[in-house]
Amino acid sequence: MKRNTPFLFALLMFAFALAYCTAQEKKASGQAQPDEKKTEGRIEVNGLFLTPDGKTLIKSKRNYIRTVEFPDQVKIIRGGAFRSCTQLQQIEIPDSVEEIGIAAFVGCFNLEEVKLPKNLKIVSAYLFNNCQNLREITLPDSVEEIGEGAFWHSGLQQITIPRSVKKIGGKALLGIEEVILDPEQKNFVLDEHGVLIDQKQKILVLAPQTLAGTYEVPEGIETIGNGAFYGCSRLNKIVLPESVKTIETDAFNKCRGLYEIVFSNGLKKIDFQAFAYCRELTVITLPDTVEEIQKNAFISCINLSEIRISNSMQTIHKDAFYDCKNLRHVIVPQAISYKKLSEWRIPGKKISRPKN
Repeated sequence: MKRNTPFLFALLMFAFALAYCTAQEKKASGQAQPDEKKTEGRIEVNGLFLTPDGKTLIKSKRNYIRTVEFPDQVKIIRGGAFRSCTQLQQIEIPDSVEEIGIAAFVGCFNLEEVKLPKNLKIVSAYLFNNCQNLREITLPDSVEEIGEGAFWHSGLQQITIPRSVKKIGGKALLGIEEVILDPEQKNFVLDEHGVLIDQKQKILVLAPQTLAGTYEVPEGIETIGNGAFYGCSRLNKIVLPESVKTIETDAFNKCRGLYEIVFSNGLKKIDFQAFAYCRELTVITLPDTVEEIQKNAFISCINLSEIRISNSMQTIHKDAFYDCKNLRHVIVPQAISYKKLSEWRIPGKKISRPKN
């Protein structure tokens, strides 16, 4: 055994030297970085957690991160990756990034300036939601879609929609004072009131919150989009053409000055919270084509005293008229049974039935 001791010692030293040299070679070649830490299933670089191949950014260390230094190979930023990074003030996303997940920067309320990658196609839903101090952003010409709520409650005062954009989700631009269209943008138009319209899909997308008085929706519009008139507190009267079939979620939510709605035949559905908190509404007469009223559609319309239900009504969801404290009179067609009215939670003492 004593004869083999020098040999074993020499073998161990050789193995150690080989391992040390290999590590130094990897370090020199860039395969490992001084600030890189490896844990099971992910690596950490510059306060960012990545997949082992370095191509997907999983999340950041939210509590302290102020600046972001992206590794060159990152292609995907996962949803919520920078959620509530309250110290982050500006960020330049490298052009290697092709995809940014839902709500990746939501709640970064000190974020002021962002540079998006040149090949980005989708500005994901709620991407910059609640980034209250966001002051400047340029959408690259590659962007084809702006997701729902993408810039809702951001600090942006102005945004330009490039020619490449084909779809804008509900509430995507809500709160932005001025929307500008690229001269070559063919999918959207702004009418004389500054109302944004998707002319291909026939959706009224967004009205400026400064819209006041009476507004007549253009003939041909089929959908009043999600949050289209949200918070238009100076809007007093809305006139809907026969082409409108659907009033989507939150379409007139918090239109506190709205006292009159002129409906037309053709409307089929009033969606969730469509007229929530419209406190000046007093009387509503639904056209005979309406088939469905979703939950909380008229929640807290506290001065609503009378509503006439349509002949075609099939479903009124629970709490459609919740907290309508002064609703005293519900006019219901003879064809609608008391069983349905009970399912719809409309109290019998408020109901009257016209003879014809």
